[in-house]
Amino acid sequence: MPSPRNGPHPSLHTSEPRGTGVGDMRTIDERAIEATGPTADGGTSHARQTVADDTQYSGLTAADNPPYTRLWLMLNAHRKTRIGRLLHAGKFATLLGLALGSEVFDNCNRTVVLRHPYGIVIHPKAVIGDRVVIMQGGTVGARSGRGVPVIEDDVYIGAGAKVLGGIRLGRGARIGANAVVTRDVAPGHTIVGANEDLTARSLERRRA
Repeated sequence: MPSPRNGPHPSLHTSEPRGTGVGDMRTIDERAIEATGPTADGGTSHARQTVADDTQYSGLTAADNPPYTRLWLMLNAHRKTRIGRLLHAGKFATLLGLALGSEVFDNCNRTVVLRHPYGIVIHPKAVIGDRVVIMQGGTVGARSGRGVPVIEDDVYIGAGAKVLGGIRLGRGARIGANAVVTRDVAPGHTIVGANEDLTARSLERRRA
């Protein structure tokens, strides 16, 4: 499980994205949107608005977590430590999670950003990297016995997004609000809707 530290998670072997992290993904999103033609259901404007709405949260760090989120992550980090067991850290973390309507475990280290930690559900066996941003209502969970997700460093998961199954989100990937992701996502790519890869579509249009 990830530990409360600032270094990369030892089990994550990442590929280098087209940026150095969540904070510099804006230009990638802009290029993807500019090069994106209309979808069959006219989804371009929705995709544009989704990414634009999420851009304001790019570059968040653990310092932007509210005090109760920092306490919650600290308690979770000590669920299985000796002092944590003595102080019943796990029980207090569970109670705080119930108050927030969320389920988060010790696989979220203290570099994770939960700016609005309401309605968030993270599977206890999911692997969560460093500096991952998860907005309200986000879900990282299993899918019918197909494993649990691996979320690499600097990933952004928008409000209400669902990341399901034994998939890997590459470093610096951005998941738009209310997206449903059940496939691997390449490092630095932006996903909206149901597995719609804006970055891949942008690259295809440039080659055409």
